[in-house]
Amino acid sequence: MSENTKKEPKSWEIFSAGELLCARLSSKPIYIPQRGKYCYRIRCTFSSGLVKKIQTRYYDSEEEALSMRPFHENRLLKKGSLFLNVP
Repeated sequence: MSENTKKEPKSWEIFSAGELLCARLSSKPIYIPQRGKYCYRIRCTFSSGLVKKIQTRYYDSEEEALSMRPFHENRLLKKGSLFLNVP
């Protein structure tokens, strides 16, 4: 295997990566052409330095995804030391 090959971290590596310092929600829904649907991506930064992108569920329309943004913002804000960094 090449040294340049990027390996995705296993789920246990994410949970052992330390405290979640920052979560940044994408400013608008992202269209996924392969599925024909929309979603949000959340960029999580952990105290160990690990940065992981997490994707929310898919929505059929952009309007539906936009209406769910406050739900995702509130969910991120309720995570204790987690703070939301929105551009």
